[in-house]
Amino acid sequence: MSSVSPHRCRVRALLLWAAPLTWLGCGGGGTDVVLPSLSVSTSTQGVELDPDGYNLVIDNSQSQPVGLAATLVVERLPDGEHTLELAGLASNCAAEGDNPRTVTIRAGATANTAFAVTCGPTSGSIEIGATVTGTGSDPDGFEILLDNVTRGPISPNATASLTGITPGMHTLGLTGLAGNCELAGENPRPIAVTAGQTAPVTFSVSCVTPGPATGTLTISTSTSGSDQDADGYSVSLDGGTSQPIGVNSTLTLPNLSSSSHQLELLGVAPNCTVAGANPRSVIVSAGQTSTVSFSVTCSAPTPGGGTLEIATTTSGADPDPDGYTVRLDEGTAQPIGSNANLALANVSAAEHRVRLLGIADNCTAPTNPLHVVVPSGGVGRAAFAITCSPLAPSTGSVRITVATSGGDQDPDGYSFTIDGAGAQAIPINGSRTVDGLTPGPHSIQLDGVAANCTVGGENPRSVTIVADQIQPAAFSVTCAASGPSVNLRIERMYLTQSIQRMNGDVPLVQGRDGWLRVFVTASGSNNVSPEVRVQFYDAGAPAPTRTLSIPASAGSTPSTVQEGSLGSSWNVRVPGSFIQPNTRVLVVADPTDAIAETNESDNTYPTSGTPQQLTVRAVPPARIRFVSVIQGSSGPGNVSNANKDQLTDQLRRMFPLDVVQTDVRSSAYTASTELQSNGVGWNQVLSEIEALRVTEDPDRTYYGVVKLGYAFGQIGNGFISLPSAIGTDNPADAGRVLAHELGHTWGRWHSPCGTSGGLDPIEPYPYSGGQIGVYGLDVVVGRLRAPADPDIMGYCADPWISDHTYERVLSFRQSGALTTAAGSGSRQPSLLVWGHIANGRAMLEPAFHILARPALPARPGPYALEAATTDGTRLFTLSFDAAPAADSPDDTRHFAFTIPLDAASAGRVGSVRLNGPGVQVVATTQSALGLPRAASDPMVRREGNVARLTWNPAAHPMIMVRDPDTGEILSFARGGDARIWTGKGELDLVASDGVRSQRLRRAISR
Repeated sequence: MSSVSPHRCRVRALLLWAAPLTWLGCGGGGTDVVLPSLSVSTSTQGVELDPDGYNLVIDNSQSQPVGLAATLVVERLPDGEHTLELAGLASNCAAEGDNPRTVTIRAGATANTAFAVTCGPTSGSIEIGATVTGTGSDPDGFEILLDNVTRGPISPNATASLTGITPGMHTLGLTGLAGNCELAGENPRPIAVTAGQTAPVTFSVSCVTPGPATGTLTISTSTSGSDQDADGYSVSLDGGTSQPIGVNSTLTLPNLSSSSHQLELLGVAPNCTVAGANPRSVIVSAGQTSTVSFSVTCSAPTPGGGTLEIATTTSGADPDPDGYTVRLDEGTAQPIGSNANLALANVSAAEHRVRLLGIADNCTAPTNPLHVVVPSGGVGRAAFAITCSPLAPSTGSVRITVATSGGDQDPDGYSFTIDGAGAQAIPINGSRTVDGLTPGPHSIQLDGVAANCTVGGENPRSVTIVADQIQPAAFSVTCAASGPSVNLRIERMYLTQSIQRMNGDVPLVQGRDGWLRVFVTASGSNNVSPEVRVQFYDAGAPAPTRTLSIPASAGSTPSTVQEGSLGSSWNVRVPGSFIQPNTRVLVVADPTDAIAETNESDNTYPTSGTPQQLTVRAVPPARIRFVSVIQGSSGPGNVSNANKDQLTDQLRRMFPLDVVQTDVRSSAYTASTELQSNGVGWNQVLSEIEALRVTEDPDRTYYGVVKLGYAFGQIGNGFISLPSAIGTDNPADAGRVLAHELGHTWGRWHSPCGTSGGLDPIEPYPYSGGQIGVYGLDVVVGRLRAPADPDIMGYCADPWISDHTYERVLSFRQSGALTTAAGSGSRQPSLLVWGHIANGRAMLEPAFHILARPALPARPGPYALEAATTDGTRLFTLSFDAAPAADSPDDTRHFAFTIPLDAASAGRVGSVRLNGPGVQVVATTQSALGLPRAASDPMVRREGNVARLTWNPAAHPMIMVRDPDTGEILSFARGGDARIWTGKGELDLVASDGVRSQRLRRAISR
């Protein structure tokens, strides 16, 4: 190497901490160091930031990628003026100041410039509230429709947010309302969305208590032909408020009274025709599901057709709150608001009759219907002017509800009178609203009740009407069954969240949804099925604080417990808010005595009538960080924010977890070896993932996701009682592998299904063949799992979790029984010491002095680590136990600790010693080997997507490669030649001689 004048010496590497650094020099015989010509920094603020970063264009030719908040160093630019442009900005982002701009480069100095970018919103959001009032509720909640597309559920008295909505006008609807509920106002209704803003919408729903004998109606639509209706349809039941439904969709309405109903499909475009009657009659039977199907055929518009624009303008006091419907000729009615516009396309060129329907009694439309001519290719207009007069403030309403239970119920319904006049019919399970009643007391009498039925309470009874309010009047009728009597008894009851024994003693997780199964039996053959009431008691509460009802179903009650059939038990989903410490449960079958029994005193569980205490435990959050791992010639493991929740889906369903927090490490990790199907390489990569964890965030579980180049062989590995694991990214099996490997990190060995190794050496698995042993239940989809199904900790297909695995994972996670314990506080200078023991042979990996939170042994053990200076002075001693790798082909145990050690002490470390049963190994510093500088100087150059790092492994057996911006570890490079997956222009290197380490920054040459 030629000598260089000291005045032209430029630094090519950055000294980051004050340890002795032998690789840098300047002057005679040293490295040629040159200051970079230009340093460009970027900063980005605002929302919806540019996802793919920017490009820096120099002199309209040279282009280099640069991140949203990054610094790009450019070397060897000629002296003089240069043009810089920050390109590749998203359409919603703009750079402040001049862009392009001019900078001047001078020799011996670094020019600096900064681009500040601000990004604005491109979309808005909608916040939806569903307020439910009244004596009843809708148990399964509602569905949200935005522009005729389902956008997910919303629970009663809850809110939901829709984000990423394109600015402009949209239609928002609420569907899936139960038969005992009504929605006030338009449905769907228009909503304007503005970029960067949240539009609030509140749906007000009123629900009454449904009768015990209700049924369900399922409505489906199928649309064929061309030019189908783009905005969907709506359905109206018994002339009530309509609900939106898609052109090819299904809508289920529960809690409908068992009687005849009128159902009408609305909003069908003029070029579409509904087959059959519309509206049509449908009979709903108690405990059963009736179905109605609407078949719609659409045809291409008639040539020469036009558009019909319909407008409504409503004035005056007390306008109609739920809008109107409009009918073109004799076609299907279309909903329209009280002050709204509706455009009907593809209307034939002719004279048409347009009629406005659903006008409230206090409102009038002077001209109705209107006759409108639609010209060919033109627009016809129909404008309705509606005037509403004030409602008399001196009147109110009453809503009369009848609920009938028992056998041999009255087949022809009942009637009622108010103040003895004007008899009106009412179903045996249904309701009617009477308006226009003067404020004050009124008498209501229920008539037409069969001789075997009895009205509970007073009949007639008094109700006081209040102006502008609806007062409830509920009648309960009980009918005596004439059939043979039986005796009902609750044999068993249990609450499960994943797996449960028949006696219900598997502990539950606080705050997690569960599924209650009640096993009711009858004394003999029968044709009765009781209602079951479940009462929940808070700690110390003498009365139930929450109640769930399981309605009677059609059919009979079994004579024996049949746990293997969900249809043979009374089941109800229990919200997690009900499942708390000290919660007690009491279950009652046939609580209203609707079924005649030989013994009415044994229908509770427990039979003593004392509520049963649930065993509920609080569990800590599961905090999982995914790491995309690159190994061999394969690309990065497929894990991102888009699929991380899918990866943990099986884990959440099976294991005793409540809150599962996941994130994805921003940098991919390049493994130092290739993973092979026979298990070679898996232990080494798993050890590197554990070193990542203790170095970066010892409070989290680290899970490496790998893309494998083979179809058969080992696809996962995990430590026992140490929170690091790795597994395949194959979407067909990634979720099962993750659940299996994290089971290992929570202290579980294999169950004996498909594997003969890695079985628990202390506590053998209790069920033969690795079966789960008792019934499990997938609460999310309501799937029953048989005792013969395989346990997740085996290798057999379609597994579930056993009570054995479930309880021991629960106990492990509550006890915090990990091999390594994270220290509190911020990062501090520490020594990373790591290695493994395999078949009685120990190995110490090269140590690194870094900034990290301390991660020390959770408890003493049979092994010891000792660090000493070159003169033999002891610096520290640690006692620990090493963690086994469950899927290791040999008896391999691993350890990794970050031990607090200041820079002065780290510079004095001369050796690290590992002692244990039958093993001893010592690592010593190589600083005295006398190698020439050039022999240990690393070089980095670009090769496509990777940076190739070469160095002398005799001087430095391992280099920790770190991202220059985030500090994340990109690889533990071994062997003197490594390829690191990175798109950066430089790397931070921490080189270890086995005991001591030193750090520098290297630019990646091309």
